[in-house]
Amino acid sequence: MSPYSHFDLVQERYPQPGCLKVYRALRLAICARGAEVDWSDFSPSDWELLGEMAARDGVAGLLYQAWKQGQRPPTAPILLIGQLGAAFTRNQAKFSEFQNELTGIIEPALRAAGQTMIVLKGAALANTLYAQPGLRPMVDMDCLVAKENLPAVVTILNKIGYTQDKDGLLVPGVAYFEYHLVMKRYGPPAFMLELHHTLIAAREESFNLDTGWFLEQTKALGGSLLTLTPGAHLLHLVTHLMLHHGEGESDLLHFYDIHLLLERWGARIEWAELLQAARSMNLDYAVYAALQGCAARFETRMPPMFEQPPTGQRVQPVKEFIETRQKPIPLTHTERYLKRLANRPFGMQVELALRFAFPQPEFMRRRYGLTALWLWPLSYPLRWAIGIGQLLSMLGRKFKR
Repeated sequence: MSPYSHFDLVQERYPQPGCLKVYRALRLAICARGAEVDWSDFSPSDWELLGEMAARDGVAGLLYQAWKQGQRPPTAPILLIGQLGAAFTRNQAKFSEFQNELTGIIEPALRAAGQTMIVLKGAALANTLYAQPGLRPMVDMDCLVAKENLPAVVTILNKIGYTQDKDGLLVPGVAYFEYHLVMKRYGPPAFMLELHHTLIAAREESFNLDTGWFLEQTKALGGSLLTLTPGAHLLHLVTHLMLHHGEGESDLLHFYDIHLLLERWGARIEWAELLQAARSMNLDYAVYAALQGCAARFETRMPPMFEQPPTGQRVQPVKEFIETRQKPIPLTHTERYLKRLANRPFGMQVELALRFAFPQPEFMRRRYGLTALWLWPLSYPLRWAIGIGQLLSMLGRKFKR
Protein backbone atom coordinates (compact mmCIF):
# COMPACT_ATOMS: atom_id res chain seq x y z
CA MET A 1 0.00 0.00 0.00
CA SER A 2 1.18 3.54 -0.63
CA PRO A 3 2.27 5.72 2.32
CA TYR A 4 -0.82 7.94 1.97
CA SER A 5 -3.16 6.91 4.79
CA HIS A 6 -6.72 7.57 5.93
CA PHE A 7 -5.29 10.03 8.47
CA ASP A 8 -3.95 12.13 5.58
CA LEU A 9 -7.37 11.93 3.95
CA VAL A 10 -9.05 13.17 7.13
CA GLN A 11 -6.65 16.10 7.44
CA GLU A 12 -7.38 17.12 3.85
CA ARG A 13 -11.14 16.79 4.32
CA TYR A 14 -11.26 18.42 7.77
CA PRO A 15 -8.38 20.91 8.07
CA GLN A 16 -9.51 22.10 11.52
CA PRO A 17 -7.18 21.73 14.52
CA GLY A 18 -7.77 18.52 16.43
CA CYS A 19 -9.39 16.70 13.51
CA LEU A 20 -7.45 13.46 14.16
CA LYS A 21 -8.49 13.44 17.83
CA VAL A 22 -12.13 13.87 16.80
CA TYR A 23 -11.77 11.26 14.06
CA ARG A 24 -10.39 8.71 16.53
CA ALA A 25 -13.24 9.43 18.95
CA LEU A 26 -15.83 8.95 16.23
CA ARG A 27 -14.37 5.63 15.09
CA LEU A 28 -14.22 4.29 18.64
CA ALA A 29 -17.68 5.57 19.58
CA ILE A 30 -19.56 3.93 16.69
CA CYS A 31 -17.85 0.63 17.57
CA ALA A 32 -19.16 0.84 21.17
CA ARG A 33 -15.72 1.79 22.48
CA GLY A 34 -16.52 5.33 23.53
CA ALA A 35 -15.21 4.60 27.04
CA GLU A 36 -11.68 4.72 25.55
CA VAL A 37 -12.12 8.39 24.58
CA ASP A 38 -11.18 11.27 26.88
CA TRP A 39 -14.30 13.34 26.22
CA SER A 40 -13.33 15.87 28.89
CA ASP A 41 -10.61 17.10 26.52
CA PHE A 42 -13.19 18.13 23.90
CA SER A 43 -13.60 21.86 23.23
CA PRO A 44 -16.75 23.44 21.75
CA SER A 45 -15.09 23.39 18.32
CA ASP A 46 -14.27 19.68 18.75
CA TRP A 47 -17.92 18.88 19.47
CA GLU A 48 -18.96 20.90 16.43
CA LEU A 49 -16.45 19.04 14.26
CA LEU A 50 -17.66 15.69 15.63
CA GLY A 51 -21.19 16.49 14.46
CA GLU A 52 -19.94 17.64 11.06
CA MET A 53 -17.78 14.55 10.63
CA ALA A 54 -20.51 12.13 11.71
CA ALA A 55 -22.95 13.68 9.23
CA ARG A 56 -20.45 13.91 6.36
CA ASP A 57 -19.29 10.31 6.83
CA GLY A 58 -22.78 8.85 7.11
CA VAL A 59 -22.48 7.58 10.70
CA ALA A 60 -24.59 10.10 12.66
CA GLY A 61 -27.25 7.46 13.34
CA LEU A 62 -24.62 5.02 14.58
CA LEU A 63 -23.15 7.61 16.93
CA TYR A 64 -26.59 8.50 18.27
CA GLN A 65 -27.41 4.84 18.97
CA ALA A 66 -24.05 4.23 20.69
CA TRP A 67 -24.67 7.19 22.98
CA LYS A 68 -28.28 6.17 23.56
CA GLN A 69 -27.13 2.74 24.76
CA GLY A 70 -25.19 4.23 27.65
CA GLN A 71 -21.94 5.59 26.22
CA ARG A 72 -23.00 9.20 25.88
CA PRO A 73 -20.38 11.59 27.30
CA PRO A 74 -21.80 13.72 30.12
CA THR A 75 -20.32 16.82 28.48
CA ALA A 76 -21.88 16.21 25.05
CA PRO A 77 -23.82 19.33 23.95
CA ILE A 78 -27.59 18.97 23.91
CA LEU A 79 -27.70 20.57 20.45
CA LEU A 80 -25.36 17.89 19.05
CA ILE A 81 -27.40 15.09 20.63
CA GLY A 82 -30.52 16.55 19.02
CA GLN A 83 -28.82 16.72 15.62
CA LEU A 84 -27.73 13.09 15.84
CA GLY A 85 -31.21 12.02 16.93
CA ALA A 86 -32.75 13.90 14.02
CA ALA A 87 -30.41 12.09 11.60
CA PHE A 88 -31.43 8.74 13.10
CA THR A 89 -35.11 9.63 12.71
CA ARG A 90 -34.60 10.76 9.09
CA ASN A 91 -32.86 7.47 8.31
CA GLN A 92 -35.79 5.54 9.78
CA ALA A 93 -38.33 7.56 7.82
CA LYS A 94 -36.41 7.28 4.55
CA PHE A 95 -36.09 3.52 4.94
CA SER A 96 -39.82 3.21 5.61
CA GLU A 97 -40.57 5.14 2.41
CA PHE A 98 -38.20 2.96 0.37
CA GLN A 99 -39.50 -0.25 1.96
CA ASN A 100 -43.10 0.67 1.20
CA GLU A 101 -42.13 1.52 -2.37
CA LEU A 102 -40.21 -1.70 -2.90
CA THR A 103 -42.59 -4.13 -1.23
CA GLY A 104 -45.89 -2.38 -1.85
CA ILE A 105 -45.52 -1.07 -5.41
CA ILE A 106 -42.44 -2.41 -7.23
CA GLU A 107 -42.53 -6.02 -6.00
CA PRO A 108 -46.18 -6.74 -6.95
CA ALA A 109 -45.60 -5.26 -10.42
CA LEU A 110 -42.51 -7.43 -10.94
CA ARG A 111 -44.27 -10.55 -9.63
CA ALA A 112 -47.24 -10.02 -11.95
CA ALA A 113 -44.88 -9.88 -14.93
CA GLY A 114 -42.75 -12.85 -13.83
CA GLN A 115 -39.61 -10.76 -13.25
CA THR A 116 -37.20 -10.53 -10.34
CA MET A 117 -34.79 -7.86 -9.12
CA ILE A 118 -31.79 -8.04 -6.77
CA VAL A 119 -31.76 -5.33 -4.09
CA LEU A 120 -28.30 -4.01 -3.21
CA LYS A 121 -26.54 -1.89 -0.58
CA GLY A 122 -28.57 0.15 1.92
CA ALA A 123 -32.02 -0.96 0.80
CA ALA A 124 -30.98 -4.58 1.43
CA LEU A 125 -28.73 -4.08 4.48
CA ALA A 126 -30.50 -1.45 6.58
CA ASN A 127 -32.86 -3.91 8.27
CA THR A 128 -30.91 -7.14 7.83
CA LEU A 129 -27.26 -6.42 8.62
CA TYR A 130 -27.98 -3.41 10.83
CA ALA A 131 -29.95 -3.71 14.06
CA GLN A 132 -32.20 -0.81 13.08
CA PRO A 133 -32.76 1.02 9.77
CA GLY A 134 -32.05 4.34 11.48
CA LEU A 135 -28.39 3.37 11.72
CA ARG A 136 -27.88 3.17 7.95
CA PRO A 137 -28.64 6.27 5.80
CA MET A 138 -29.96 5.85 2.25
CA VAL A 139 -30.21 8.21 -0.69
CA ASP A 140 -31.64 5.96 -3.39
CA MET A 141 -32.41 2.34 -4.18
CA ASP A 142 -29.81 0.22 -5.99
CA CYS A 143 -30.98 -2.91 -7.80
CA LEU A 144 -29.44 -5.40 -10.20
CA VAL A 145 -31.09 -7.23 -13.09
CA ALA A 146 -29.71 -9.36 -15.90
CA LYS A 147 -29.01 -7.24 -18.96
CA GLU A 148 -31.33 -9.30 -21.14
CA ASN A 149 -34.19 -8.61 -18.69
CA LEU A 150 -33.54 -4.88 -18.56
CA PRO A 151 -36.10 -3.83 -21.24
CA ALA A 152 -38.87 -5.80 -19.53
CA VAL A 153 -38.05 -4.39 -16.09
CA VAL A 154 -37.88 -0.84 -17.46
CA THR A 155 -41.31 -1.31 -19.05
CA ILE A 156 -42.69 -2.45 -15.68
CA LEU A 157 -41.20 0.55 -13.92
CA ASN A 158 -42.58 2.88 -16.60
CA LYS A 159 -46.08 1.51 -15.97
CA ILE A 160 -45.89 2.34 -12.26
CA GLY A 161 -44.69 5.90 -12.87
CA TYR A 162 -40.90 5.72 -13.23
CA THR A 163 -39.11 7.48 -16.07
CA GLN A 164 -35.49 7.23 -17.14
CA ASP A 165 -33.34 10.22 -16.20
CA LYS A 166 -31.11 10.79 -19.22
CA ASP A 167 -29.12 13.59 -17.60
CA GLY A 168 -30.36 16.26 -19.94
CA LEU A 169 -29.50 14.41 -23.15
CA LEU A 170 -30.95 16.20 -26.18
CA VAL A 171 -30.51 13.37 -28.67
CA PRO A 172 -33.32 10.75 -28.35
CA GLY A 173 -33.04 7.01 -28.57
CA VAL A 174 -29.91 6.49 -26.47
CA ALA A 175 -29.63 2.90 -25.30
CA TYR A 176 -28.57 1.68 -21.86
CA PHE A 177 -25.77 3.92 -20.82
CA GLU A 178 -22.69 3.04 -18.78
CA TYR A 179 -23.49 0.36 -16.21
CA HIS A 180 -26.90 1.41 -14.89
CA LEU A 181 -30.04 3.37 -15.62
CA VAL A 182 -31.29 6.07 -13.30
CA MET A 183 -35.04 5.70 -12.92
CA LYS A 184 -37.07 8.39 -11.15
CA ARG A 185 -40.62 8.64 -9.91
CA TYR A 186 -41.64 12.13 -8.96
CA GLY A 187 -43.67 12.44 -5.79
CA PRO A 188 -44.21 13.40 -3.21
CA PRO A 189 -42.52 11.32 -2.07
CA ALA A 190 -40.00 11.13 -4.91
CA PHE A 191 -37.91 8.03 -5.51
CA MET A 192 -34.72 7.35 -7.42
CA LEU A 193 -33.82 3.81 -8.41
CA GLU A 194 -30.43 2.95 -9.92
CA LEU A 195 -31.09 -0.08 -12.10
CA HIS A 196 -27.79 -1.87 -12.68
CA HIS A 197 -27.07 -4.40 -15.38
CA THR A 198 -23.45 -4.66 -14.25
CA LEU A 199 -21.96 -3.44 -11.01
CA ILE A 200 -19.28 -0.93 -12.01
CA ALA A 201 -18.00 0.66 -15.20
CA ALA A 202 -14.60 -0.98 -14.90
CA ARG A 203 -14.07 -2.52 -18.33
CA GLU A 204 -10.92 -0.59 -18.94
CA GLU A 205 -9.22 -1.19 -15.60
CA SER A 206 -7.86 -4.75 -15.92
CA PHE A 207 -10.83 -6.33 -14.15
CA ASN A 208 -12.88 -9.27 -15.32
CA LEU A 209 -16.11 -8.46 -13.53
CA ASP A 210 -18.50 -11.39 -13.88
CA THR A 211 -22.00 -10.03 -13.35
CA GLY A 212 -23.37 -13.52 -13.97
CA TRP A 213 -21.66 -14.75 -10.81
CA PHE A 214 -23.44 -12.10 -8.73
CA LEU A 215 -26.77 -12.93 -10.39
CA GLU A 216 -26.36 -16.51 -9.19
CA GLN A 217 -25.36 -15.63 -5.60
CA THR A 218 -28.78 -14.64 -4.32
CA LYS A 219 -31.34 -15.41 -1.65
CA ALA A 220 -34.96 -14.38 -1.17
CA LEU A 221 -35.69 -10.96 0.26
CA GLY A 222 -39.45 -11.08 -0.26
CA GLY A 223 -41.58 -12.21 -3.21
CA SER A 224 -39.93 -11.23 -6.49
CA LEU A 225 -37.23 -9.27 -4.66
CA LEU A 226 -33.88 -10.98 -4.07
CA THR A 227 -30.68 -9.94 -2.37
CA LEU A 228 -27.09 -11.17 -2.44
CA THR A 229 -25.57 -13.84 -0.24
CA PRO A 230 -23.16 -12.56 2.46
CA GLY A 231 -20.09 -13.40 0.37
CA ALA A 232 -21.49 -11.71 -2.73
CA HIS A 233 -22.55 -8.71 -0.63
CA LEU A 234 -18.97 -8.42 0.60
CA LEU A 235 -17.49 -8.60 -2.89
CA HIS A 236 -20.00 -6.04 -4.18
CA LEU A 237 -19.33 -3.62 -1.30
CA VAL A 238 -15.58 -3.96 -1.88
CA THR A 239 -16.00 -3.37 -5.60
CA HIS A 240 -18.21 -0.34 -5.05
CA LEU A 241 -15.83 1.15 -2.49
CA MET A 242 -12.41 0.52 -3.98
CA LEU A 243 -13.13 0.60 -7.72
CA HIS A 244 -16.21 2.80 -8.12
CA HIS A 245 -15.66 5.49 -5.48
CA GLY A 246 -12.01 4.96 -4.59
CA GLU A 247 -10.75 5.43 -1.05
CA GLY A 248 -10.23 9.16 -1.60
CA GLU A 249 -13.95 9.68 -2.27
CA SER A 250 -15.17 7.26 0.39
CA ASP A 251 -16.87 7.79 3.74
CA LEU A 252 -16.51 5.94 7.03
CA LEU A 253 -19.87 4.33 6.26
CA HIS A 254 -18.43 2.50 3.23
CA PHE A 255 -15.85 0.83 5.44
CA TYR A 256 -18.25 0.30 8.33
CA ASP A 257 -20.64 -1.65 6.06
CA ILE A 258 -17.82 -4.11 5.34
CA HIS A 259 -16.63 -4.18 8.97
CA LEU A 260 -20.12 -4.95 10.26
CA LEU A 261 -20.70 -7.58 7.59
CA LEU A 262 -17.55 -9.41 8.65
CA GLU A 263 -18.46 -9.11 12.33
CA ARG A 264 -22.01 -10.40 11.93
CA TRP A 265 -22.04 -12.51 8.78
CA GLY A 266 -18.41 -13.57 8.43
CA ALA A 267 -19.13 -17.09 9.66
CA ARG A 268 -21.70 -17.55 6.86
CA ILE A 269 -19.17 -16.86 4.10
CA GLU A 270 -17.49 -19.71 2.23
CA TRP A 271 -14.09 -18.03 2.19
CA ALA A 272 -12.34 -20.47 -0.14
CA GLU A 273 -15.08 -20.03 -2.75
CA LEU A 274 -15.04 -16.25 -2.31
CA LEU A 275 -11.27 -16.14 -2.78
CA GLN A 276 -11.58 -18.22 -5.95
CA ALA A 277 -14.29 -15.91 -7.32
CA ALA A 278 -12.30 -12.79 -6.42
CA ARG A 279 -9.19 -14.17 -8.14
CA SER A 280 -11.12 -15.12 -11.27
CA MET A 281 -12.37 -11.51 -11.54
CA ASN A 282 -8.98 -10.05 -10.55
CA LEU A 283 -10.58 -8.48 -7.48
CA ASP A 284 -8.57 -10.23 -4.76
CA TYR A 285 -6.24 -7.25 -4.28
CA ALA A 286 -9.29 -4.97 -4.01
CA VAL A 287 -10.65 -7.21 -1.24
CA TYR A 288 -7.30 -7.17 0.55
CA ALA A 289 -7.06 -3.36 0.30
CA ALA A 290 -10.62 -2.83 1.54
CA LEU A 291 -10.16 -5.16 4.49
CA GLN A 292 -6.88 -3.45 5.35
CA GLY A 293 -8.78 -0.16 5.33
CA CYS A 294 -11.37 -1.63 7.72
CA ALA A 295 -8.67 -2.94 10.02
CA ALA A 296 -6.96 0.46 10.10
CA ARG A 297 -10.22 2.22 10.98
CA PHE A 298 -12.04 -0.30 13.19
CA GLU A 299 -9.48 -3.03 14.01
CA THR A 300 -11.51 -5.44 11.90
CA ARG A 301 -10.33 -9.06 12.13
CA MET A 302 -8.82 -10.08 8.80
CA PRO A 303 -9.83 -13.45 7.31
CA PRO A 304 -6.65 -15.59 7.14
CA MET A 305 -6.67 -15.93 3.34
CA PHE A 306 -6.63 -12.14 2.95
CA GLU A 307 -3.97 -11.31 5.55
CA GLN A 308 -1.27 -11.08 2.88
CA PRO A 309 -1.55 -9.10 -0.36
CA PRO A 310 -1.79 -11.07 -3.61
CA THR A 311 1.19 -10.61 -5.89
CA GLY A 312 2.06 -11.14 -9.52
CA GLN A 313 1.86 -9.36 -12.82
CA ARG A 314 -1.94 -9.52 -13.05
CA VAL A 315 -2.29 -7.75 -9.70
CA GLN A 316 -0.03 -4.79 -10.42
CA PRO A 317 -2.43 -2.75 -12.63
CA VAL A 318 -5.22 -3.20 -10.07
CA LYS A 319 -2.91 -2.20 -7.23
CA GLU A 320 -1.82 0.93 -9.08
CA PHE A 321 -5.41 1.82 -9.95
CA ILE A 322 -6.51 1.53 -6.32
CA GLU A 323 -3.53 3.52 -5.01
CA THR A 324 -4.09 6.36 -7.47
CA ARG A 325 -7.59 6.74 -6.01
CA GLN A 326 -6.53 6.85 -2.37
CA LYS A 327 -6.31 10.64 -2.50
CA PRO A 328 -9.32 12.88 -3.15
CA ILE A 329 -9.27 14.20 -6.70
CA PRO A 330 -10.89 17.63 -7.04
CA LEU A 331 -12.19 17.71 -10.60
CA THR A 332 -14.14 20.34 -12.47
CA HIS A 333 -17.34 19.35 -14.28
CA THR A 334 -15.44 19.33 -17.58
CA GLU A 335 -12.65 17.12 -16.20
CA ARG A 336 -15.18 14.61 -14.91
CA TYR A 337 -16.71 14.35 -18.37
CA LEU A 338 -13.31 13.96 -20.01
CA LYS A 339 -12.48 11.22 -17.54
CA ARG A 340 -15.69 9.41 -18.49
CA LEU A 341 -14.79 9.75 -22.18
CA ALA A 342 -11.47 7.95 -21.77
CA ASN A 343 -11.29 4.37 -23.09
CA ARG A 344 -14.96 4.29 -24.09
CA PRO A 345 -16.15 3.08 -27.50
CA PHE A 346 -16.47 5.86 -30.06
CA GLY A 347 -20.27 5.76 -30.10
CA MET A 348 -20.40 6.17 -26.34
CA GLN A 349 -17.90 9.04 -26.54
CA VAL A 350 -20.23 10.82 -28.96
CA GLU A 351 -23.17 10.28 -26.59
CA LEU A 352 -21.18 11.67 -23.66
CA ALA A 353 -20.01 14.70 -25.62
CA LEU A 354 -23.60 15.47 -26.65
CA ARG A 355 -24.78 15.09 -23.07
CA PHE A 356 -22.24 17.67 -21.99
CA ALA A 357 -22.68 20.17 -24.83
CA PHE A 358 -26.42 20.04 -25.52
CA PRO A 359 -28.52 19.35 -22.42
CA GLN A 360 -32.27 19.82 -22.68
CA PRO A 361 -33.73 23.28 -21.99
CA GLU A 362 -35.33 22.24 -18.68
CA PHE A 363 -31.97 21.00 -17.42
CA MET A 364 -30.31 24.26 -18.46
CA ARG A 365 -32.93 26.38 -16.71
CA ARG A 366 -32.42 24.44 -13.47
CA ARG A 367 -28.63 24.34 -13.79
CA TYR A 368 -28.16 28.06 -14.33
CA GLY A 369 -31.14 29.33 -12.35
CA LEU A 370 -32.90 30.98 -15.30
CA THR A 371 -36.24 32.54 -14.41
CA ALA A 372 -37.22 33.82 -17.86
CA LEU A 373 -37.90 31.04 -20.37
CA TRP A 374 -36.53 33.05 -23.30
CA LEU A 375 -33.07 33.16 -21.66
CA TRP A 376 -32.34 29.45 -22.01
CA PRO A 377 -30.70 29.64 -25.50
CA LEU A 378 -28.15 32.10 -24.09
CA SER A 379 -27.13 29.57 -21.43
CA TYR A 380 -25.58 27.26 -24.02
CA PRO A 381 -22.74 29.65 -25.02
CA LEU A 382 -22.23 30.28 -21.31
CA ARG A 383 -21.90 26.54 -20.68
CA TRP A 384 -19.48 26.15 -23.56
CA ALA A 385 -17.37 29.10 -22.38
CA ILE A 386 -17.15 27.64 -18.86
CA GLY A 387 -16.17 24.26 -20.28
CA ILE A 388 -13.48 25.73 -22.51
CA GLY A 389 -12.16 27.76 -19.58
CA GLN A 390 -11.95 24.67 -17.38
CA LEU A 391 -10.27 22.74 -20.18
CA LEU A 392 -7.63 25.45 -20.69
CA SER A 393 -7.03 25.58 -16.94
CA MET A 394 -6.54 21.81 -16.84
CA LEU A 395 -4.10 21.92 -19.76
CA GLY A 396 -2.22 24.74 -18.05
CA ARG A 397 -1.79 22.71 -14.88
CA LYS A 398 -0.52 19.72 -16.84
CA PHE A 399 1.89 21.91 -18.81
CA LYS A 400 3.37 23.32 -15.59
CA ARG A 401 4.08 19.82 -14.33
